[in-house]
Amino acid sequence: MSGADEKMANLKMFRISLASRLMNHSDCLREARLLDESLTTINEAFTLYHGENDIPGLLKCMGLKGLLYTDMSDYHSAEEILCECKAIAYSEYQTQQNEISVVNVQRSH
Repeated sequence: MSGADEKMANLKMFRISLASRLMNHSDCLREARLLDESLTTINEAFTLYHGENDIPGLLKCMGLKGLLYTDMSDYHSAEEILCECKAIAYSEYQTQQNEISVVNVQRSH
């Protein structure tokens, strides 16, 4: 791995770690009923996960955002987040299944 590749890998790991800490902080703010601050913080985490294309982290973040919207009595937004999470998870599952199928076909020849 070249020096530039190693730096990029370290930067990615840092961003994902920071997003995880922001999620924890957002959840603490939510528990303390500081809902606007929690929403701002979870949006920062969402941006980091999205930028790194970290699907599991993104889904966890969206789940916490759904809980936050529920606490804010914004049930419509909470439901939208849930539906979006389901769509992303299903799409990711289909992609993985297609990749597994391609690998299995390639191995069989």
